[in-house]
Amino acid sequence: MRHSKILLFLFTVVVPFSCKVRQPEPPPMPSVVDSTPPRETIRTDIPEVAPSLMNRVAWQKPDLILDKIGQDLAGKVVADIGAGPTGFFSLKLAREGARVIAIDIDPAALSYIEKEKAKLDSAQKSLIQTRLARVDNPRLQKEEIDAILIVNTVAYLGNKQTYLANLKNNLKPGGRIVIVDFKMKRLPEQIAPPKSERIYVDVVEEYLYRAGYKNIQVDDQSLAYQYIITAEK
Repeated sequence: MRHSKILLFLFTVVVPFSCKVRQPEPPPMPSVVDSTPPRETIRTDIPEVAPSLMNRVAWQKPDLILDKIGQDLAGKVVADIGAGPTGFFSLKLAREGARVIAIDIDPAALSYIEKEKAKLDSAQKSLIQTRLARVDNPRLQKEEIDAILIVNTVAYLGNKQTYLANLKNNLKPGGRIVIVDFKMKRLPEQIAPPKSERIYVDVVEEYLYRAGYKNIQVDDQSLAYQYIITAEK
């Protein structure tokens, strides 16, 4: 009887333990990967193409914006203010035959544009000139340009009222300015900067009126995320 009790004890203790040892280890939990695409930012080195930029043609409609400058851009001198970090519009303007002054305050951005323009054909690459500026001075000459394009940049200009007023002097008679920036509403953070880095469309409009621009028009319908303001000297 005592022998039977010993066997029963060993069976109840040893057998469950051995079963536990033989059970396979559970597979490790998969790591969590953040798939949120990064917001486009100004870089001090050669920029990578973020997912938001890959779809930029769809949400920004660059051809529509160029049409706001003019139907025939061949031979026109256009200042692309805030051309970096990718030279997106500067390169596109050159492909349309415009003479482009790509302006930025970041030397690295301008170096990147210089490398990218080398990929254009010989006639187009000669149309792009890079120019290092200051936050309060684009370093343009009096009546040097036919048109000005400011995309995703106006909110970062220093002393915006004075800056825009001085730009009017850089335009030739009848010259045009086109300003494109983000609407002040809830927008995808993969595309738009925070509201603290945007500016209301009516504020920019008022700056242009005070600077003496004419034929000021606001288009806040053509683009889902941005407004377009056009004006003439």
